[in-house]
Amino acid sequence: MASLLINLILILSLFATLFLPVTPQSCNSFTFPNDINFKSCKDLPVLDSSIHWNYYASSRAIEVAFKKANAKESSWVAWAINPTSSGMVGSQAFVAIRRSDSDGTLRAYTSPLTSYATTLQEGNLSFPVRSVSASYRRSSIIIFASFQLLTNATVVSHVWQEGLVGDDGTLRAHSFSGPNVQSFGTLDFASGKGWKYAYVGIIISIVTVALVLGVVTWFCVCNNKVTKKEEVDTNQEQA
Repeated sequence: MASLLINLILILSLFATLFLPVTPQSCNSFTFPNDINFKSCKDLPVLDSSIHWNYYASSRAIEVAFKKANAKESSWVAWAINPTSSGMVGSQAFVAIRRSDSDGTLRAYTSPLTSYATTLQEGNLSFPVRSVSASYRRSSIIIFASFQLLTNATVVSHVWQEGLVGDDGTLRAHSFSGPNVQSFGTLDFASGKGWKYAYVGIIISIVTVALVLGVVTWFCVCNNKVTKKEEVDTNQEQA
């Protein structure tokens, strides 16, 4: 019985790990240069990325930093929002390019996405952009941007992406499989929606542990009842 109980605990523990979220390094732990601080942040589920922002309701102004960790030597990264729809077309992108054959400087600019065949040409966005820049820190490319929403709607669709830069400086297309086709979602600038996911993970963990303990307790109680019944039957036979 003891070995069966141990096996049951191991099986339940393995089952529990399948549903527990893997928590990467928190976006709150990253330190930006020049004492730049952001009130809200969200760890994005793919492409080693996170988004950090400040939202000013009175002016609808937003300060944002998109961070792509583990960036390749010659690569481009982009983060875009779609203020009017949920698809890629119509998104307004902030782009950063880093080339290994240069002196390490980055180029940052804006690009409106007008088709799926975009090559991220530089252009004005559909809303006012006050500034856009980029930096490289701890193997991460960071895009800094300041812009203003045209409406009071603060929930937007957003996409983020990465790709390589060719020797001639052209931007190569990103991969069309795996994480590169999963890099999209929604973002609420006003509420800082990212915090919910941490609490969901905690709740799932607590519920899972409670279920495991409940099953183990039930097993032990049942096993104890069976053992006592066997002892009673044995005593009756001996009598």
